[in-house]
Amino acid sequence: MKPTLILSSVAVAVAVAGLTVGVAMARDGGHGPRGFAAMDFDQIDTDGDGALSQSEMQAVARLRFEAADTDADGTLSAAEIETAMKGPMARRAARMIDRRDSDGDGRLSIDEMAPPPDRMARGFARLDQDESGTISREEFDAMRARMGGRGHGDRHSAD
Repeated sequence: MKPTLILSSVAVAVAVAGLTVGVAMARDGGHGPRGFAAMDFDQIDTDGDGALSQSEMQAVARLRFEAADTDADGTLSAAEIETAMKGPMARRAARMIDRRDSDGDGRLSIDEMAPPPDRMARGFARLDQDESGTISREEFDAMRARMGGRGHGDRHSAD
């Protein structure tokens, strides 16, 4: 498997919800890093401790899911997915529903979008190079660099 594909898979696993990938990609027309790699570190580090926990990453994914759920019914329709994703990723909404809709209601809940817990844990562990239980700014930046260094640029400061 190619390194960029592995890193993309890790980012998806850590992201918790497949929609997070699409929303992040929509910002730059479908190019550049995906999922959390396309976000600014400080957006994810909600407690400001300089490290990303699994719960912070899951909380951000949940907020993005809720923002996309415009009718607030706890699920995403194809139209909601298309609106959230925009660009080239929007065409994949129907395929995403077909693959992940386990209850057959034609909509996706956050649980249906979530990767299996063991896959999330493996993905997080791959990013957590120093095995601290969190992702440091340096580990986050290294992930972005391995994914091609594309995206929103270095918008954080060292203060």
